[in-house]
Order: sequence, then structure tokens, then C-alpha cells
Amino acid sequence: QWWCIFKSSGINAEYGVLIPILGKDVFAALLDLFVHAGMRVRDKLSHGECRDIESPLVNHMFYLSLCILSSFAEHNISPLSFTYASQLHPRALLNKCLVKQQAAADKLSVLAAQHATQLSPKTTPELITELQEQCEFLEATLPLTSTAQISTLYYIGPDKMKFYNLLQSIEENKLLFIVNLSTTVESRLGCLAARTLRSRQRENLSVIIALIPVYVRVLALSPPLLEKTLNRVEADESSAKFLRNLKHVLKYFQNCASNAAESKWNLISSALLQYLDDMRNL
Repeated sequence: QWWCIFKSSGINAEYGVLIPILGKDVFAALLDLFVHAGMRVRDKLSHGECRDIESPLVNHMFYLSLCILSSFAEHNISPLSFTYASQLHPRALLNKCLVKQQAAADKLSVLAAQHATQLSPKTTPELITELQEQCEFLEATLPLTSTAQISTLYYIGPDKMKFYNLLQSIEENKLLFIVNLSTTVESRLGCLAARTLRSRQRENLSVIIALIPVYVRVLALSPPLLEKTLNRVEADESSAKFLRNLKHVLKYFQNCASNAAESKWNLISSALLQYLDDMRNL
């Protein structure tokens, strides 16, 4: 349990004792060293695999040890310190996913803009309007988030990890959805240029191109929605119904990711409408 829960009188056990003693930066560095998805230094040392620990990492560990020891030294020794942000904390991983989503969405937007005039759809105005109205409603009710960054909190208790794991899966499937959609559009555009696209496929492609700006707008809601969800989790306002709703959201984006690979725009839009409706009631 890398979140290190220690019970001590006068100190909030929900926050952890090590953080106020060592500081967030040292604690974050220790987290990345020992967490399972990271350097796994503890595993390597306990299994006698010391040769697998590279020298720069040894130097890093040595300085960290000095920082920890200096925290408990006599007053005539100034504590050592440094600045470090965890790369493997669950919130850091969510941040990375959001940044990748944004980059993939930007690429897809450019692709759509280049071919919007070449392919004009005949039957999507109602669907586009409905999706846009849902987005506008959520945008008006969500907290303002200027960037894709979600503030990092270094302690997550075991009761909240299930929510973080679920949110990580949701954001990864959002990313997979936009990547699959981009791959499909690029493939179909290649067929269009080679004049091998059938009329029904061309019509389908034109609809997807028209819907891309709306899909990107839906994904742009990810940072504020995630921030709102995390605030609710941290405030212990989550419930069994709340968890079920998040599982539904995961299912929506799993469907979006698989349908994007098959160019099923109507199923994607249907799933996104259900998703936005669920987010209104979250």
C-alpha cells in the first residue's frame, strides 16, 4: 500500500503522516520509486536484482536518503530539499491521458477542416444540434478549467482507488475512441483520393467529417467533468449509484472506441448522447 497510512494522535490518518514530515516533493519521488508501475526499486532490492538498478537511479536514491535523514537531523543542519512532481500518481496519469486526448483531437480537427467543404453531408443537422445543445448545457454548469491539468493530490486511500482506476479506464477509452476515429477517417480519405470509395461509404464519411467538431467539443468537456468528479470523490460524496453511473460512462466510450474503428457514426453519436445525459445527472 504505497499511499502509506499511518495512525498517529493529532495527525489526520486520512492524509498520511509521511507527507507533512517529508514534504510532498520527497513523498512524490518515493512514490515513483516504489510504486508497482514505476521503478520498482523495492522489488529489485528484495529479489536481489541490484544490477538492474542503473547508476543515475542510485544517485537519485542516495540524495533522497540524505533529504530524508536531514529532515530528522539536529537544528544545526539545514534540511535538504528539491522540487519534484510525481509522474506515476493516479492524477498524474489522468493528466497525461488528457494531454494525449487534446493532441489527438487537435489533429482530427485539422483533418476535418481540410475536407469539410469537399464532403458535405445531407442528413445530420438534427443530430448535430442535439449534441451541441447537450454540450452547451454542461459547459454552463461545469467549473471553469483553462487547461487540461488536474491538480495533483499525493495521498489516495484504498477506498478511493477504485474510482481512480475506473476514471483512468474511462479516459484511456476516450483516447482510444479519438485515435480509432482518426485512423478510420484517414483510411477512408485515402480510399476517396484513390477513387475506390463506394457511394454509401462516401456518404458515411461525409457524415463523420461533419460530426467531428461536435465529437471534439464533447471531449473538450473532459477536464472540467473530471475535476468535478474527483472533487466529489475526495469529498466522500460518492455512492453506489455514482459508481454505477461511472461504469455506464466507461461502457459508452468502450462502444465509441470499437464503433469508431468500423465507422458506425450513428452508434457513436447515440452513445455520446447517453453519456452527456448521464453527465447532466452525475
